[in-house]
Amino acid sequence: MSLVATAAPRQPYLLGVDVDISEYLRIIRSRWLVILIALVSGTVAAVVYVVSTEPTYEACTTLYVSTESSASSVAEAYQGNLASQQRVSSYAELLRGEAVARRALEASGDPMAPRDLASNVRTSSSPDTVLVAACVSDTDAGRAARHANALAQAFVGFVDELETPPGGGTPIAQVRVVEPASVPETPVSPRIVPIIGLGVGLGLLLGLVLAVVRERLDRTVKTRDRLGEVTGVPVIGAVPFDASVGENVARSGVHPSAAWTESLREVRTNLQFLAVDTTPRALVITSTVPSEGKTTTAVNLSLALAEAGHRVVLVEADLRRPRVVKYLGLVESVGLSTVLAGRADISEVLQATSFEGVDVMASGPLPPNPSELLGSETFRATLRTLKDMYDYVIVDAPPLLPVTDAAVASVLADGALVVVRHGKTRVDEVQRGLASLARVGAPALGTVLTMVPVRGRQDSEYRHYYDPEPGAAHQTSFVVTPHPASPVTANDEASRARGASAPDRPRTQRHSRSVAPEEPVPSRSTMRASPDTSRRSALLRGRGPTRPT
Repeated sequence: MSLVATAAPRQPYLLGVDVDISEYLRIIRSRWLVILIALVSGTVAAVVYVVSTEPTYEACTTLYVSTESSASSVAEAYQGNLASQQRVSSYAELLRGEAVARRALEASGDPMAPRDLASNVRTSSSPDTVLVAACVSDTDAGRAARHANALAQAFVGFVDELETPPGGGTPIAQVRVVEPASVPETPVSPRIVPIIGLGVGLGLLLGLVLAVVRERLDRTVKTRDRLGEVTGVPVIGAVPFDASVGENVARSGVHPSAAWTESLREVRTNLQFLAVDTTPRALVITSTVPSEGKTTTAVNLSLALAEAGHRVVLVEADLRRPRVVKYLGLVESVGLSTVLAGRADISEVLQATSFEGVDVMASGPLPPNPSELLGSETFRATLRTLKDMYDYVIVDAPPLLPVTDAAVASVLADGALVVVRHGKTRVDEVQRGLASLARVGAPALGTVLTMVPVRGRQDSEYRHYYDPEPGAAHQTSFVVTPHPASPVTANDEASRARGASAPDRPRTQRHSRSVAPEEPVPSRSTMRASPDTSRRSALLRGRGPTRPT
C-alpha cells in the first residue's frame, strides 16, 4: 500500500560531484555572508597594507656608452658600435656593484653603507642600443635623486679608469650622462590600485572557496532533491519559512492562497498519490529531532484537509510534550491517554474546534509509559474507530530519535510522514530516523521539508500567481492562537449532572486542572465553548510557539 523506509547508504555529497551552475548559484545565495566577509576582509587587508607601507621613490639617470674609433669606413664604424652594445650589459652589472656605490658615497660624503646603496640600484637597457638607465630607490625622493646622480658621475670615472690602456692613452670606451636624475614627485610603491584590486580578488576567491567548502561540509538538508536523494522516500511538500509563524496572534487580511498555505495544499494533494490501491487515512506526523515543525505541520495539514471537505480528527499522541491544545486552546485534562487507560470512551474526549470539519483528541494526562500505550491493541482499536468516524486521522507524534513512540504508533497507523527542517536537520539524523521506522516495519509514506527560505528567481516567478489580483476581494485567514484557560463554572457542573450535550461540538477552552485517577471524566458538555465561532471554515496559517515542535 505504501513505501517502507529504507536506510540504505547513499553516495556522499562530495565537492565536485554532480554540481552544476545552478547549484553554485544556490550556494552563493545561501552563503553570501561568508563571501561578503571574505571579500571585505581581503579589501581591508589590502588597504591596511597600503596605508602602513612607507612610500618608496625612484630616481633614474640615463648613460650613453661609446667607443673610441678612428674608423674611416662604414664597416669600422659598425664594429665600434657593436663593441659599445657588447659593453652595455657589462656596465649595467657594474652599476649594481658595491665598488661604484662606494665611489658615489665617498664623493657625496654620505655615511650610507655601500651595500645598502647597491641593493637599491636597478639598471636596464634596451636591445640594440648603447643606453643604460640606472635607477636608485629610496624612501626620500630627494635622497634618491642625489644618489642616482652621484652614482652616474662615479661610474663615468670608474669606466675611464677601467677602459684606459695600461700604458696610458685614450680610454677605449667612454660613458657620458645624457639625462641626469630629477626629484620624483610620486612614489613607485606601494601601487595602490593593483594592491587593492588584488585584495578584492583574493578575498572574493577565498569567499567562494569557503562557501563551497562549508556547503559540502554542511550535512543538513537544504533542498527537496537532496532530501529525496538521501532518503529514497517521496518528498510530498516543502513548506516555506514564514517569520510570522510563532507570533501566536490572530491576524486577518492574509489571502488564503499565499505561498505558505498553498504548500500545505500541495501536501494534501500529494497524499492521494502515495499509494496505488488506497489513500492512507491514518497518518503519523513525526520528525527526527525536536523543533522541526511537526506539530505546526500536523495542525495545518488537518485544516488543509478540512478545507477540501474532509472530516478530520487531530490526535495529540505526543504524550511527553503535547502542544496541540496550546495551539488551539482546548481542554488538556482528558484525551488519548484517558481512552487508552480505559477511563473514557472516544466520543467523550473528542473536542470540536472553531474550524468546520476538524475535531481534536488531546493528549490527556501525561502517562509514565507512553511507548507502551501507543503500541497497544487499544491504540490500534482507537485508530480503527476514528477511521470509521472520520475521513482522515492525523496523529501528532514525538520525534523518532529521542523516543520510540512515533515508530510504534506508525506500525498501527497507515504510515508516517517525517518532517525535516531546512538547514537544521542533518542527513544522518534523517537516515537514522527512517531506519528506526524500517526496523519495526512501519511504512514511511513521505517527507515534508519545512521552513524553506523563499527567495530568488522561483519566488519572483510564482509570487504574482500566489497573490490575489488587484481589486479582488480578500478572504480572511486566521492563525492558530493559544487561548487562556477557563475554570469550570457552576453552570458547567450543572450541565454535567444533567448529562447535557453539545450537538454542534463547539470549540472548547482548556481547563487549568488535570483529572485525578479517581475523578470522573468530564463529559463534553462540561467543556466551555468559546464564543468566537466566526472563524469557522477558514484555513489556518500555522501559529505555534516561538520554537516549532
